[in-house]
Amino acid sequence: MEPDDYPPWIDPGNAFRIVVKVEKYKANAEYGIVNMDEQQHVLWVDRCSGYNLDKFEVDMASKIYWGSSQTLSVWSVDVDSEAEWKIRRNVQFESMIKHRWNEGLTNVRVQVVDKEGYQNYFDNTA
Repeated sequence: MEPDDYPPWIDPGNAFRIVVKVEKYKANAEYGIVNMDEQQHVLWVDRCSGYNLDKFEVDMASKIYWGSSQTLSVWSVDVDSEAEWKIRRNVQFESMIKHRWNEGLTNVRVQVVDKEGYQNYFDNTA
């Protein structure tokens, strides 16, 4: 990447890009179900900032909408082997970034899912 590709607030030597693919989902809004199309987002983070899963979820909340009865399911994606690993804890997210440190890029897949134990009363398709 050229230096102009990095956000101006990150030193190019510390810039790390997370490419996020959000699968098609149904947002359980307070007024009913909203069908959401597949999306893709790019997040830039400073590798020295201690970026983790909690911060990722906050950043994603500014990009996509999900209902209070829903949560994110995050998967690390190895584009070379097409293998995927579910990310459940901060330490796993940090490890994923460290594993791809030299490339300065990682890919993740995100699903919006119902929180455990939640019954969706609006959606009659289940």
